[in-house]
Amino acid sequence: MPTLKYEQIADSLRRRITEGEFRPGDLLPSGRDLCEQWSVSRATVNKALDMLRADGVVVSRQGLGFTAVV
Repeated sequence: MPTLKYEQIADSLRRRITEGEFRPGDLLPSGRDLCEQWSVSRATVNKALDMLRADGVVVSRQGLGFTAVV
């Protein structure tokens, strides 16, 4: 069964964080940029980011976006 798009986005971001492309405190690409990169809706990107936040991989700060934690 194919992985859902939001899972693919979350897995890609998680991998980029764990491999050091994004270090703790680095901002992730904006939601708009992720939407364009993956050709998906904002809701799909939000679901991926929510997964990462729930796993403790990122935190969100109003006005700043999502920041890598690990």
